[in-house]
Amino acid sequence: MLAVLPKKDEDVSQQKQHPTRKIDGRTICAFVLALFQIAVVASGEEITAEVGKREVVFPDNYKGLRAFPDERISFLRERPAKFLMVSGDRTVLMQSRSTLGKAVPVKVVLAPGRKGGFDDGYAGIGGVYRDGRRVFGFYHAEQFLAKEPTPNAMMHWSVALAVSKDDGHSFEKRGQILTYGRPTTTGRNIKGCGDIAVCPDQTGTYLYGYYTETTKNERGVVICMARSKISDGLGPGTWKKFYNGEFTEPGLGGEDSPVVPFPLPRTTSTHNPHVTYIKSFKKYVMVLDSLIWPDHKKNPPPDDGTYFCYSDNGIVWSKPKPLFVGNVTIPIVDRDYSAHPGLYIQNEAGNKATGWLINTYSPRWGGDRPNRQMHHMVRRKIELSLSDTVSQTFAAGSNWIGDAQSKDLRLTVIEREGKRFKARFESKGWVREVSGTKNGNAISWSKQDVRAIKGSAGGDNEGTIVTDDEGSRIDFVWRGGGKQGTFTLRKQD
Repeated sequence: MLAVLPKKDEDVSQQKQHPTRKIDGRTICAFVLALFQIAVVASGEEITAEVGKREVVFPDNYKGLRAFPDERISFLRERPAKFLMVSGDRTVLMQSRSTLGKAVPVKVVLAPGRKGGFDDGYAGIGGVYRDGRRVFGFYHAEQFLAKEPTPNAMMHWSVALAVSKDDGHSFEKRGQILTYGRPTTTGRNIKGCGDIAVCPDQTGTYLYGYYTETTKNERGVVICMARSKISDGLGPGTWKKFYNGEFTEPGLGGEDSPVVPFPLPRTTSTHNPHVTYIKSFKKYVMVLDSLIWPDHKKNPPPDDGTYFCYSDNGIVWSKPKPLFVGNVTIPIVDRDYSAHPGLYIQNEAGNKATGWLINTYSPRWGGDRPNRQMHHMVRRKIELSLSDTVSQTFAAGSNWIGDAQSKDLRLTVIEREGKRFKARFESKGWVREVSGTKNGNAISWSKQDVRAIKGSAGGDNEGTIVTDDEGSRIDFVWRGGGKQGTFTLRKQD
């Protein structure tokens, strides 16, 4: 896949993912996305990651292959290893009698199409869905609109489907499934959606597709998503794009909304997504690339690199956090280039998940020029950890004091065991020992679970733990005697 490069008169640094002043669909979309992000933060669970040192799996020119993997690899079988890998402008079947590192190319299984077609310049499978020996291959397609396929040539991206009936040894093209919506500018050299990654939802009902979208300058390069009901066959016409909070827009030509927030205010691009569902975490995890266009002139660019984020439902995503930074994520001559990450989990146990982060890399990109290399396959060990930040916040011994409107209130957590807790709740006129429940970020107790030490037992209380710029707080609603009210407690360090 060629680089997403701006024209000389295009100020990509001003492309921010934020609402505009005008109240239109983009404003509503940004507002809804912001609310979704708050919900993710409030869930009280956090994933952290540790990555190991980079190691080469296949060097440049391995078995005659160049420019690989140009999308993330798609495993058909992990051991003995069998997978699809994009090399140059086409997809190759790789196979081994044992491990990944001993795989060799078997044959080209998908190549660019006829001249003038939507995939005449590139046909790279970036995600697969298996149904027995039948393999649905979702590929990034490029159509060049210039005589020579250079990085600054005009091109259109789209996502298409190819199906194999012989376990990945040959594929039959079925046509485009995702094409871009109405562009807002003619300035960008690349228009469309590509870099597709797929992942089934938790129920196995839908297949989610995540893709890079480049068409609209005012929002930068963003990650969007679509879905198709698996029972409908996953072909053209079955996909719906996510737009303004719903899957309502057609995959072919419909509008879309970004689903992944930019990691930094200056970010101009998030791209190359890959999504894995971790069953023991009950969460989706995405790895992706990010860049800030003006920073490509810095060596190294301090915040460009590979990031990760996570989601409870595959739609609402946390703000991405860095896995490693300091390299460009689009190919630039003479630069340290790293892109197209794929997360492959091998072991899950409790709150830990381990595996490999596999991506493409060149220490000095530039093809056949002296002292330069084309990109090739590398990997790093990765360990993900899930922690319940709310449980740590609402731990035994923690003290919570009323805000300015409720200065006399004080809650002290005495005991915590799983979802159950016991606390002392007091004010000037009463003292209560409450037995309640903490479920995620929700705190509650009923009047019947209160032992009044002094004064009355009060009413039923329900609260939500929230983190803001001042720290952690609990926003409560109380009900009793036909009345109700609110109060807020803040955690004391």
